Amino acid sequence: MPFVTIEQRGNVLVVTLDRERQMNALSSALLRELREACSTEARAIILTGRGKAFSAGADLSELRDLSPETALEYSGLFHTLLRQMEEDAPPIIAAVNGHCFGGGNEIAMACDLRIASESAMFGQPEVKLGIIPGAGGTQRLPRLVGLGRAKEMILTGEPVSASQALAIGLVDHVVKAEQLMPEAERLARLMARHSKAALRRAKLAVLAGYAHGFVREQQLFTECFSSGEPKQKIIEFLAGGR
Repeated sequence: MPFVTIEQRGNVLVVTLDRERQMNALSSALLRELREACSTEARAIILTGRGKAFSAGADLSELRDLSPETALEYSGLFHTLLRQMEEDAPPIIAAVNGHCFGGGNEIAMACDLRIASESAMFGQPEVKLGIIPGAGGTQRLPRLVGLGRAKEMILTGEPVSASQALAIGLVDHVVKAEQLMPEAERLARLMARHSKAALRRAKLAVLAGYAHGFVREQQLFTECFSSGEPKQKIIEFLAGGR
């Protein structure tokens, strides 16, 4: 897989987003590879990013040219992946090693636990591009941090530090950079001891009751691309404007 690398460590699978030069930006090709990687017989997964970022979010060169029709396809691919992670994959621990923005944060929130290095940053900056979170961020973020905090992050687009993320419940543990993978592997091995069927049923039970919101989010994300505003804002962002 050119954009995702896999390492088997006993019954734990380490999956690494591997577009370091692009800060592990989430192209459609990467999302498809991640779906394949999560279809595993491993008992637990650790998901992390290569280099200084977990993921900076969607690949803006791809997002820039979306129409309402292709935006629906992209959002659908993303939603399918994250529901697979939540419902059909073994327990997944996000080991967040750096920037975790937009779709990257949405991926992390779909994991079962989140461990962050002290230098990690989290955010949903989509409003700065004239769009909204399109991969479950409007649903998962309030569930983790509460409605007020979620609205603040989504409506301002401003990031939070690892320590702030821990305080509001967005992450479960913050550790020094050198402790990130050892701690993730320790927790993964604790989970991997247990019945695979019991773990899956436990995950499904926790998730019961919030599926409708994802459909509405997809509709609203798609509507963002019915005007030329997102394309212009993305062009300005890529050119260095804010």
